[in-house]
Amino acid sequence: MRTKLLIAGLTGLLLTACASRPAQYTVDPEVQLQDQQIAPGKTLMVSVVAPEPGAAETDDKVALSADNQFDKAVKTNLVKALGTRGFRFSANPHFSDLTMNLDFSALKVQINKQLLRDTLEVDGHLTLELGRKSTSFKKSFQRKQTLTVAFRSDYAEATGLVNEVVSNLLQAALSDTEVVAFINKSQ
Repeated sequence: MRTKLLIAGLTGLLLTACASRPAQYTVDPEVQLQDQQIAPGKTLMVSVVAPEPGAAETDDKVALSADNQFDKAVKTNLVKALGTRGFRFSANPHFSDLTMNLDFSALKVQINKQLLRDTLEVDGHLTLELGRKSTSFKKSFQRKQTLTVAFRSDYAEATGLVNEVVSNLLQAALSDTEVVAFINKSQ
């Protein structure tokens, strides 16, 4: 009886270990704005550059990519957060007080495969470029985060870690004193 239970337990453990690793994640970051930081009332043109596709899978690494439209998901959540604060939006830079370009092209998401564990790694890079009719401002933000899990990582873990990193990058950018000063500056 004990032998059967031991075999059943080991079989279940091996099946869990053999489950496939995710190749994608869903981006849906939470955008939080500091209450007193950014003055509302400006018209913005927002654009987002999605991450470059990852490298091909190797024996010890799997590059992940977004399964939804990264740029549209980030832009939608950012516009929603800024819209609740009184900002207006335009697709035309001539009708905008400011242009805001969020470049995530250098963001990398990968799984480092090991025998009995996986390490999810998100190397987040955001370059924020703000423009006004006569001047521009550019600043980069970086955040690297890892998560080590027993056996194989799954879709939910990858999605959660990516969204945490992207949310933290957006939070850092939108609460940065130089960024806030540029946005709040009059024409």
